[in-house]
Amino acid sequence: MIRVGILGCANIAKRSLAPAFAAHGDFRLVAVASRTAEKATELASVHGARPCSYDELIAADDVDLVYCPLPTGLHYEWVRRALEAGKHVLCEKSLGCSYLQVRTLVELARKNSLLLMESFQFRFHAQNLFVRRLIDSGKIGRIVGVTTRFSFPAIANPNDIRYSRELGGGGLLDTGAYAIKSSTYLLGKDLSLRSAKVSTASSWAVDKDGEFVLERSDGVVSEASYSMDSEYRCGYVVRGTEGEISTTRAFTARADFDAEVVVRIGGQTERRTFRDDHFARLLDAVSAKIRAADFEEEYQEDLVQSRLLDAIARRLGYDLVARYAVFGSRGYLGAQLVSHFRSKGIVCDELDLPEADVTSPSFWKSFDPTRYSGVLFFAGLTGAAASNANRERYVAVNEGGVRNLIVKLRPLGELAPKVVFPSTRLVYKGAERPLPEDAEKECKTVYAETKLRAEELLRDAGVPYAVIRICVPYGSIVSHGYSYGTLGFMIRQAKEGRITLFGDGGQRRTFTHVRDICEAVGRLLADDATGIFNVGGVDRSLAEAAHFVASRLGAKVDFVPWPKEALALESGSTVFDSSKLDSLMGQHRYLILEDMEIC
Repeated sequence: MIRVGILGCANIAKRSLAPAFAAHGDFRLVAVASRTAEKATELASVHGARPCSYDELIAADDVDLVYCPLPTGLHYEWVRRALEAGKHVLCEKSLGCSYLQVRTLVELARKNSLLLMESFQFRFHAQNLFVRRLIDSGKIGRIVGVTTRFSFPAIANPNDIRYSRELGGGGLLDTGAYAIKSSTYLLGKDLSLRSAKVSTASSWAVDKDGEFVLERSDGVVSEASYSMDSEYRCGYVVRGTEGEISTTRAFTARADFDAEVVVRIGGQTERRTFRDDHFARLLDAVSAKIRAADFEEEYQEDLVQSRLLDAIARRLGYDLVARYAVFGSRGYLGAQLVSHFRSKGIVCDELDLPEADVTSPSFWKSFDPTRYSGVLFFAGLTGAAASNANRERYVAVNEGGVRNLIVKLRPLGELAPKVVFPSTRLVYKGAERPLPEDAEKECKTVYAETKLRAEELLRDAGVPYAVIRICVPYGSIVSHGYSYGTLGFMIRQAKEGRITLFGDGGQRRTFTHVRDICEAVGRLLADDATGIFNVGGVDRSLAEAAHFVASRLGAKVDFVPWPKEALALESGSTVFDSSKLDSLMGQHRYLILEDMEIC
């Protein structure tokens, strides 16, 4: 008897899998977990099981198999924990949000000799088994193509998990996953992506529909489409040189439904109906695989499915994981980025000193990069003057932190989450002309040295990365406070009635509103481009900026001689040539200085 625990009380668990486990002679449902005791008790009491929490179910000694119907965005975390606890796993689709996540789970399952199976029950329905036998028999000749469509009307409940990017919603991970699985079910695992497109709407936080074409090495193609905002369609057509097979309810046929398969060969049409309980047949397969300890076929199914999902998402520049690790989220720019990305439905895990000690081996041992699609490494020590007096600490945190991050990511290679790292104007040798990314550099501070060294480390790391060089950030999308950068200092001084500049204030800077910095970071995270990128904006002299602020706040501007200590840090004018990044940003418009609201 295989003892089962259900991790979550989703509708599919209540309607289909819990009754299937309870009715099957090889399984005994012993525990049901939920975030709320009421939900767990309600479902558990129907089947004579005990209610419990997620953690209690994972730790339970009397659970052999965990069935996970949680939202896709939670699968990696809880499936990993179940496998680490020595339990077999049957998981709802999609198993993970990235190939890296699924590969990690498969490696863990293989290491512990455990079943890891994605719950595509339609593979075991009599109608689809019949189609496979018919294809193998050669009666419709050589296969020349497959067309699949899975779509349903928009769901009325705006809070449905399919609409939540944070929880792994969207058409590709939901209906699109079926279209991929049917392609490999009918044509085999030797498929690669030929083309893909996705459709979104301004009112949707996730993708709502799309199309893709998969191609076998012999040229046979599978054309698939999916939608969460269309008429209900649920079937496929297999075309051969001698005939054709079509279905109309291939993926969701209930046990009491007569699923029809239409076969056309040589001008003759035959209609066959099949009534089967594919959930019961799924559990037959689960039981057989566990008893035989034969898991490799399912591992390969998991990997092929996630590889194709990943390929489609990458081709579209669409982030299915939608989770970032933000080092330095308490800092000015880090806070802006967290607010910006959360507004787009992206989960941001905030990691800051001293809790997230980037110099500590114990911190990096606990850090799991597989959970993320992006790492924003905005952590470190700032302050150009202070860095020269604290060289050892600055090097340990600013440069050593990047070294440790690279050590953690390097084994993942191109599958590692992309790193975005902020650099500084202080590594440039000042000039009046716009400076490209490869312009001459100098380091008058330890702060600049560590930034430049971190750039070099990332360049040679063998992981996806982008360095953004920021001259002077200004403005805010979190509040109306201007708390960082030259403009921030000017505003604070102006509120006291006077702005003081060194020399004649003729040094020019590229001022960039934080909104534009956030847009740039988002674009680089979505794009395959790697390297160093200047972030553009509006070029003004310090005097021009000061007079602008002073005029808005009724202040005066004074000029004083340069202090010796300030001259030791100054690199002259720094005006950025941002054409490299601008070409990726398309029609993006920088927020000009005069658009600011000074408060």
